[in-house]
Amino acid sequence: MIQTQLLLIGYFIMGLSLKYIDRYYRIRKKQTLILAIFTALLMALFIAYDTMSANIFGAIIIGSLITQKIDNLPFKAGFIVIVLILMIFKLDYSLLTLIPLSIAAAIDEYGNKKSDKIWFRYRFSMKTCVFGGILLNLLVPMYFIAFMLFDIGYHLIEKWE
Repeated sequence: MIQTQLLLIGYFIMGLSLKYIDRYYRIRKKQTLILAIFTALLMALFIAYDTMSANIFGAIIIGSLITQKIDNLPFKAGFIVIVLILMIFKLDYSLLTLIPLSIAAAIDEYGNKKSDKIWFRYRFSMKTCVFGGILLNLLVPMYFIAFMLFDIGYHLIEKWE
């Protein structure tokens, strides 16, 4: 397991970064590409060294793939970096956790694209699923806090403008 401070800071930074890339890739191409590579490196390390992060970020990646949200050059470059790095490591994940989280991530991505409802705007499916994973002892409570920090970082970029 990753140290608590690193876990919390890392999730927050990744949330900020992903939304920043999504928001600004058209006008800040070079900056968002560099940020995407840095974020992908960080995410790949979390996935490689931490089973619960592998489930959470793996689900975000799978949900994004299913809904075709890896749709710009920085995200595509980041995805390639993650895949290349993870080819080196033996991944440790749980299908019992990864599958429902992936479904929830896909629901959130699809719903966010198609609906203005608050449930999808703030992506509550995945939050609910992470919380459920804690109730079922599939995830440690610290990961709900970390995931909420990821989400706070993500939404701070929206509020920043």
